Amino acid sequence: MDKGWSSLLQTPPFPEYASGHSAITASASTVLANIYGDNFAFQDTSDLRYIGMQRHFNSFQEAAAEVSISRVYGGIHYQSG
Repeated sequence: MDKGWSSLLQTPPFPEYASGHSAITASASTVLANIYGDNFAFQDTSDLRYIGMQRHFNSFQEAAAEVSISRVYGGIHYQSG
């Protein structure tokens, strides 16, 4: 472990628990896929105005998977969380 490592995101001051973002997003993607179909492609432009970023997803499940892994990349959760 690198003692000088610092997360690029603010990390929450609590022990490792199951990721709420991952659980909620997985649930929402299941409901949305049930309504709109499994292969509903969409563009996420929620950060376009603020940081110039937009993301394309081929399905709600693809977006949910990215949300889940982002919690690991941000240093907020372990992959098991």
